[in-house]
Amino acid sequence: MYMFQVKCILFYLPILFYKLVKRAKKQRAFAQLFWNNFFSENEKNMITKRNWRRINDYPFQFIVFFAEWCADLREKPISDNERTIITLYAGGLCLYDDFFDNELLEKQDLKSIYFGKYINENNTNEIYIFNKIQQAFIKKYEFSEIFTAEFLHFYNAQLQSQAQLKNLLSSSELKKISFDKGGLALVLSWLLLLPNFTQKERDFVYEVGAWFQILDDILDIGTDKKNNIQTLATHSESIEYLENLLAEQTKIIKELLKNLPYSPKKIKQTLYFLEIIGTSGKVHLYKLKQIEQKKKLKLKDFHLEDLEWKQNDKKNFWIAFKFWIKK
Repeated sequence: MYMFQVKCILFYLPILFYKLVKRAKKQRAFAQLFWNNFFSENEKNMITKRNWRRINDYPFQFIVFFAEWCADLREKPISDNERTIITLYAGGLCLYDDFFDNELLEKQDLKSIYFGKYINENNTNEIYIFNKIQQAFIKKYEFSEIFTAEFLHFYNAQLQSQAQLKNLLSSSELKKISFDKGGLALVLSWLLLLPNFTQKERDFVYEVGAWFQILDDILDIGTDKKNNIQTLATHSESIEYLENLLAEQTKIIKELLKNLPYSPKKIKQTLYFLEIIGTSGKVHLYKLKQIEQKKKLKLKDFHLEDLEWKQNDKKNFWIAFKFWIKK
């Protein structure tokens, strides 16, 4: 039985990796062409290297790691128009996220700017670029009543998240805000593909977004600690807590997905995609535990360089492979 499972993994994993790589290449090529044509040369010079990377990376994550699953589940590929809408939505969202740390913007400004109603002659480069993206998004997508309601929930979560920079949140507050930010961002993405959802679908999408937030916090623990940003990972006292948090959230979304009225084959495929993507967080935690055992340090006392996620480390593949074989 064990050898049969190993053979299934060795056969199925390359197929799924190939699908992910193919989708990734398609979105990379689409985004590069889209944004290069979207911005003038003067506008490109206004965008920092960090924001240029994020404008490309956010849509990549939303589309390749989420929207493509939705397309699989509904058994209808993402159209070029949908890809454009999500690219604009996600590309603008990364800039919008930073505005909550901008002292020049009032609460009402933060709300009106998203709906394209913010007018100020003293705009920063970031606001100018966001407005250009958002105006194109609004032309492509008319805000529905349900999208607006969900966005306001997201907006309120963003307001509350400002306390993360001040390290004022308790564990329960931090978890709720982090889950809301990640969960509601994906709920809004779902509505860009489908005009509505059942409560079961919303629960699943929200929890997947929360799961992604845990993953991001684990992989970004070094950067966030360096920038003194309080997250689920930087606030954690132990690696075991993060392992359990990720495992519990994985179990939740698996059970929710299994109860959705979609093809069993498509559900199984989506579960495998979740496993593949979630492995990065498990690998990083595994490597942190090795450092913990070697240096006899608690997580909060780790050096910043030890916390950094090394994406291109060749050891990652073999550690991930062990997880899959063990599973």
